[in-house]
Amino acid sequence: MRDLADIAWACHVLVSRRGGDRVQPFAGCARDPYTGRLLPLDGTRCPWEDEANALVVGFPAHRLLEAFRIWGWEEPAFVIDLYAEHRVVTNSFSDRTADPDVQEALSAWPTGVRYDDETACDPLLSERHCKAVAKGLTHLLRTLEVDSGAALRRGRYAIAAAAMQDHGFPISEEFRDQAAKLYERLIAEEPDQLSQSLKDSISELGRLADFPVSDDGRSRYELRPYAAVTGRNQPKKKHHAWDGGRCLISPKPGRALAVIDYTAQEFGIAANLSKDPAMIADYYAGDAYRSFGQRVEVADRSLLKRVFLPLMYGQPAVGISKDVGIPLALAQRFESTHRQAYRMYWQWTEDAKRFFQTTGRLHSVFGWLLHGKPDTACPMKKRRRTVANFPVQANGTEILWEACRRLHQEGIYLCGVNHDAVMIEAYSGDLADAVVLAESIMADASAEVLGRPLRTDTEIVRLGGRLAKGQRDWDRLQAAVGTLEAFAW
Repeated sequence: MRDLADIAWACHVLVSRRGGDRVQPFAGCARDPYTGRLLPLDGTRCPWEDEANALVVGFPAHRLLEAFRIWGWEEPAFVIDLYAEHRVVTNSFSDRTADPDVQEALSAWPTGVRYDDETACDPLLSERHCKAVAKGLTHLLRTLEVDSGAALRRGRYAIAAAAMQDHGFPISEEFRDQAAKLYERLIAEEPDQLSQSLKDSISELGRLADFPVSDDGRSRYELRPYAAVTGRNQPKKKHHAWDGGRCLISPKPGRALAVIDYTAQEFGIAANLSKDPAMIADYYAGDAYRSFGQRVEVADRSLLKRVFLPLMYGQPAVGISKDVGIPLALAQRFESTHRQAYRMYWQWTEDAKRFFQTTGRLHSVFGWLLHGKPDTACPMKKRRRTVANFPVQANGTEILWEACRRLHQEGIYLCGVNHDAVMIEAYSGDLADAVVLAESIMADASAEVLGRPLRTDTEIVRLGGRLAKGQRDWDRLQAAVGTLEAFAW
């Protein structure tokens, strides 16, 4: 079998990203795997356009693929994101790696130009940097000894991630102007003494008024896939509209949005992976949290949801009582009922902890790894919490990766992902069909990881509307404005 490095086009492109616009590539290089030559990437011609099954390697690949979209190039047949594969090897409670070969490969990484520079650097320096990275990628690919099957799966997610970053979120200029007007009123009347919540509201409105939006009315962002220990994305809130500006998101004329999220995803993942019959029955009975509430004789769904996940990840009753603000006796009843009802889940959790203690690693169904190191400086409490939630969170990540891969492959317009949900966009008349297809794909994606599909919920947003959580954000801000103006008066 040929070494992947012998057939991979190792590529690097520097891009600038400003104010919600599409990225602008300003330097690039590719290493021809067959001749070893370094070829410029400037958008004029794709070097592998005649190669039906081209394998492209990048670090990180999603930025590289975003540049290809700007140039109008076809998506490569296969992609390996060496940032993701490097994370698999080094993913732990610190950023260090015990593998000396990987350390050596990374220590040789060129410096002088950050690969996420927001400004175009000196052309000669940029060209040298891209050449050095392209050459280094081939060496790193050999050094990491990647699992090709798992790496190519993750590479397909990088393709979908690039599309999401290029699409961005549709932003209502009307809603943005409303935020700006509220902000102007507040700063004009701001009294000397304010509560912290009111100060936070003023800061939030100021950020919304200046939220980065491009000339085409969309806000694009850096998804930062694989950044979390569990592999989840970690976009910066100030640039990610679904997180930091969701009250501004609204479809353009003729278009509509749908948010499809997995219902009680963590509950369902834990139930299916542990094969706990009681937990599985409660999840598929309808409302998973109310099913648990019947066991503990509590009807408040909001309380049940706030209590259930900390319980599931091992937080003791004392901590839950303090954090949630409930009597200790009630927290103890929650804890004892959970452990008695879901005994197979708790056995599965203990088995995972013992496996980690014995082997120093945990992994998701498709191989996302967590490494443990005895010399880590990470506090023990944080390590225990990470080990407790990693099997559920990492496999939740795998489900979203698989869903995005399939959705993009089917031509569904993905705006973004947020924890256990995806946002899609379509022409208004086509949205119903797109939702049916997307819901089916997401069910199949969860079944691919868990062996059984998770349920989904869907929210539709049409012209002039807001996301439900975005509307709640807006109502909260308007209430804060009313409070502040009354206080100032």
